[in-house]
Amino acid sequence: MATKSKTATSTKSKRSKKSADTELDIARATIKKLKSTIAGLEKNVGKLEKKTSGLKAEAKKLRASASSAAKKTKKVKKANEAKASKQADVEGAAKVTVPAETAAPAPVETASTADSALPLETVPIAERTVAQLRAAAREQGIPGYSRMRKDELVAALS
Repeated sequence: MATKSKTATSTKSKRSKKSADTELDIARATIKKLKSTIAGLEKNVGKLEKKTSGLKAEAKKLRASASSAAKKTKKVKKANEAKASKQADVEGAAKVTVPAETAAPAPVETASTADSALPLETVPIAERTVAQLRAAAREQGIPGYSRMRKDELVAALS
């Protein structure tokens, strides 16, 4: 009986050795697959880092161009305001230099003739409608004209 137990034990140890070798081979194959997966992921990370830095540079350029566009818009707005101010000064000077005898009397605007018959320049500012005053303020580049009341518009245009 002693020989049978030695043979059974050696068979069991051979089977355990084979299963251990198989498990070891499976583990090695898994490790190899994981290493190749890691290498692929590292390549993807490198590509994404390059793409990210490119996008950051592009965003920086866009911010710079938006900033310069905003500065240009401010300059244009200031130039328009200065132009409107000069025009108002010229119009004011022209009004002052006209002798009283040659100046035509200001026509009285009625509701029926307010928008159609009389040229807008002949209507005194105080007698214009809010819509007319806002249009004039828009042309002169007065900021916030759309929120102003009639008296504020008259003051801003005077």
